[in-house]
Amino acid sequence: MTEISEQVSPSQAPAEPALPSCLVQPRDSLWKLAEDHLGDGMRWREVWELNRDRAQVDGRVFTDPNLIQPGWELSMPSDAVGLGPPVPTADSPLPPVVPPTPPVTVPPTPATTTTQPAPTATTEVRADDSDALDAPGLEGGAADDPDFEVVPLLAGAALVAAGLVISVDRLRRRQLRHRPADRSIRLPGQAERRVEVSLRRAADTAGYSRLDLALRNLSHQLRAAGDNERPRVDVVSVGPAGIEILLDRATDAPAGPFDVAASGRAWTLPARVDDDLLEAIAREEPGPVPALAAVGTVDDRTVLLDLESSPCTVLNGDPSDARALLWTMAVDLATSNRADDIDLVLIGEVPPGLDALDRVRRVGQVSEVLDELELQVRSTQTLLAADGHQVAFDARLAGHGDGMAPTVIVIDAQGGTDDGVGRLLELARRQAGVAVVLTGEVDE
Repeated sequence: MTEISEQVSPSQAPAEPALPSCLVQPRDSLWKLAEDHLGDGMRWREVWELNRDRAQVDGRVFTDPNLIQPGWELSMPSDAVGLGPPVPTADSPLPPVVPPTPPVTVPPTPATTTTQPAPTATTEVRADDSDALDAPGLEGGAADDPDFEVVPLLAGAALVAAGLVISVDRLRRRQLRHRPADRSIRLPGQAERRVEVSLRRAADTAGYSRLDLALRNLSHQLRAAGDNERPRVDVVSVGPAGIEILLDRATDAPAGPFDVAASGRAWTLPARVDDDLLEAIAREEPGPVPALAAVGTVDDRTVLLDLESSPCTVLNGDPSDARALLWTMAVDLATSNRADDIDLVLIGEVPPGLDALDRVRRVGQVSEVLDELELQVRSTQTLLAADGHQVAFDARLAGHGDGMAPTVIVIDAQGGTDDGVGRLLELARRQAGVAVVLTGEVDE
């Protein structure tokens, strides 16, 4: 009996099944992808070996397991679950290559603080709770997770991280548009990439966007009340269940999408309200509190204060923590979507990279900006009086806020202040678009 074996040519051989694909999302890491889709974070190395040195759609080559970017498409082992369609084969045409994105120096995001606003004209914020150190969004601590690199974050600063990440992306796009046609853009270094990974994993971009929607919808509702002197925003807190806004006095303004309590002082935007409803109103509204800044947390809620509502905000407590909070607030103001426009003046030993952000300028002494601020305050007072408003907040609600962008002076005064601080505080007391936040003791 003759046995005949059938020879199959390579062209006839069955194709090897395509591997499943995974589209990288914000906050993803190789460890997290392996844990979610392979059931074991330790299998991150398999994902790395499948994808190392692969060009991605943004022009980068995957050469560092510590850094993956949202929008990248990664091959996964064949037993991965919960994934989309397979990755195209090697013979499939690749998408067009986009030049690599440029580096941006990320200012250090500092340690935790707690807040204690005083009920006087000067708000005091203490910064001495070292037990609350936390990095929101960074889960686990396994040494085998290549992305586990904890960058100290102000407790509850997921909103600050979101604003910074969005600003970094904006700066990169701008640099990409203006680069010479024959030159590529230098990639960020290893240290900068590790910081950025941690920031992206910590960022609460959804909460960042929703807070802006809530404030602009509040502006719409308060204007509908028609009061001559409208209540102002005192404190805001952002948490999983919703956004809470406390006003400084009662109002009978219509509630709209908010749950209103405490005789019209407490306004809560529940998580159940759809963003589409909020966006329809928000796109026509001004940002009513452009100087609203994150100052810490209470439980799982980020707390924000309106710096314009008080002439001066003083950060006391441990000097290093107070300084950390000062510059975290500066980062928040510089990258906030809650401000249509704001001028941020930094005085003191500014962390590297912070003055590269939009809205920021750095000066050596308070006296260098006093004459300019004096003219600004006079101009704002003239505009307010002409329209019958007491403060810039009222003008913004009425749609008369053009030219009334606030200036926030951020001063690291722990080494002492110059003679111009007293005059600066006098300008801030006029409630005409100048706010001061500083560390150290202030006699006034």
